[in-house]
Amino acid sequence: MSLIVDTEVEDGMLTVTRVVSTDRVVRIPETVDGRMVEALGSSFMSGSSGSNGRTLVIPASVRRVSPNALEGASGISSIEYDGELSVFGGFKLILGSDCLVRCRNGGEDFEFEFMGGTPMCFPEFDDAMLSLCMRLTPEIAVRRLVEPVGLTESNRRRYERFISDSIMPRATQAVASGDERAVTDLIATGMVSDDDLRRLLERSLRSGRIGMTSLLMCEIRRRYGV
Repeated sequence: MSLIVDTEVEDGMLTVTRVVSTDRVVRIPETVDGRMVEALGSSFMSGSSGSNGRTLVIPASVRRVSPNALEGASGISSIEYDGELSVFGGFKLILGSDCLVRCRNGGEDFEFEFMGGTPMCFPEFDDAMLSLCMRLTPEIAVRRLVEPVGLTESNRRRYERFISDSIMPRATQAVASGDERAVTDLIATGMVSDDDLRRLLERSLRSGRIGMTSLLMCEIRRRYGV
């Protein structure tokens, strides 16, 4: 269906107050009647019903968003913001379901899947996850340590404490199964010691996994400057 967009001027900014669309990809226009769209209002998508798997695309011209802008929105599973992560984080959006966010971070592509009910910004997301340990998983802790955008030193230490006992069992299992991506991520947390790395290499050699052995050898050479 065609996109229906209602706007108002609020505080001098052209603000989208209502969007009606059942499309799988809902694109907020950058301009309306020749004027730049700069803000998104409260519950602006409450009239856009749809099934799961929808993507909301927000132009970089949008610099202000109401904290409850997504209240009443249905089916949104990803958001693409054409601007910078630092700006998107200032929106402090919360969605009831898990949501994959894509935007730019210092000129590079950034994406992160936020759990439903948590703020889609840092460090607020980390604060929420670490205060609700029953929802925190080792996978999330590893992801935040590997990609520490907006990660405070305090939250870094808390994530490290959360996964400290599981790092080597997870790395050992990843070596045994040949999961090179998992091993790479676990090493990137900085929590695999030199001794642990040598033990992983010995296991890989015994299992005859050439790719895994090469990966571990490269890391050893990097650490020792060989």
